[in-house]
Amino acid sequence: MAGFALALMAVLVAAIALTLGAADPKPVGQLRWDTDFHSASEAWSIESADGAQWIFGQDGVRVAFTRKDAVALTIGDAAQLLRFPASPDSFTFEVRAAQIAGVSGALYGIIFDFADARHYSALVVNGNGYARAYRVEGGVETDWFPLAQWPPVQVSGTPNRLRVDVNREKVTLRINDEVLSERDGEAGGGAGLIARSFAPGQVVLFMRARLWALTPLGAAQATPGPSPEAKARAWGEGSPGRNQNSPVGVGLLAKLKVRRAYDFIRSVPRK
Repeated sequence: MAGFALALMAVLVAAIALTLGAADPKPVGQLRWDTDFHSASEAWSIESADGAQWIFGQDGVRVAFTRKDAVALTIGDAAQLLRFPASPDSFTFEVRAAQIAGVSGALYGIIFDFADARHYSALVVNGNGYARAYRVEGGVETDWFPLAQWPPVQVSGTPNRLRVDVNREKVTLRINDEVLSERDGEAGGGAGLIARSFAPGQVVLFMRARLWALTPLGAAQATPGPSPEAKARAWGEGSPGRNQNSPVGVGLLAKLKVRRAYDFIRSVPRK
């Protein structure tokens, strides 16, 4: 009986924490940049578009694929101050997107720590409920979170919000506010959008991109970052990180159950 009471108390405490904002993490710094992509093509530098077409319009920016296995990349132009300094100044970058046409399965999301089309980090999801995080060094991909289904990912054509938080030398990846992975390490370089096809005719729509930062845009000075060798070691298989089998992943499922329990408690009519 005592054990049941303690468990119930834990559920209630967790539920209260959720209502106070535990499930809605604050971004790092102040909102510095916000775009819905309306006629914003001049603000973005297309880095890779083989087999894909970037179309900026009133509803956002679309990536229309003409073949399978195509990778489309774009980063914020330096004039729009989305190309971060090499030092790991604290910031949050978030994108809202969905696949809107074609066979389900196209991956889409954000890139950060971008140097060029062969050196960057990425967080992606698809409409089948899968997520992946990885690092590209010299064109070679190393998983941070291997492609796998993850409960917080919205399926079909429902939009997802993908976000990277860089706080000093800690990088946190979130999908719909839930932590997918967390790791120590720097993340300078550029930030932007990525989409990958698995069949021709797939279309991804990016609806909004936002940037928060502690340092006012344009005020930070670029400083030398870690060497490619250091970054490769940091993203290697033996480096510290969290995945779906870690306390973060297990705790997420518990948090979802707590949220449902709290919603049920609130739905019970009061006498």
